[in-house]
Amino acid sequence: NEKQEAARNKSQRGSGGCFEFGQQPARERRFFRDDGTPLLMNTAKWPFSVDDDGTSIKVDVALPKFLDSAQIEVDIQPMYFRLSIKKNVLQLVLPDEVLTD
Repeated sequence: NEKQEAARNKSQRGSGGCFEFGQQPARERRFFRDDGTPLLMNTAKWPFSVDDDGTSIKVDVALPKFLDSAQIEVDIQPMYFRLSIKKNVLQLVLPDEVLTD
């Protein structure tokens, strides 16, 4: 009886207020601040560079070698750029407003 109660208390203590690795709740992903400005986000830590030559803006992102192009989603807005692959997101605030045509 005492062994069963001790085991039960131990299991309740382990699942209490603190979370162990792998049991953490999913964080809410916010793409914008409360005032509507886009946030910088790089969940997969992909290396990237942004080049602005005055007439155009070039964004270069180093993605994994064996990646199916059907998994890549790109959203270009006048003030930000979002690249989504599976559950990973790269969102960059652009230095200038761009035409999205």
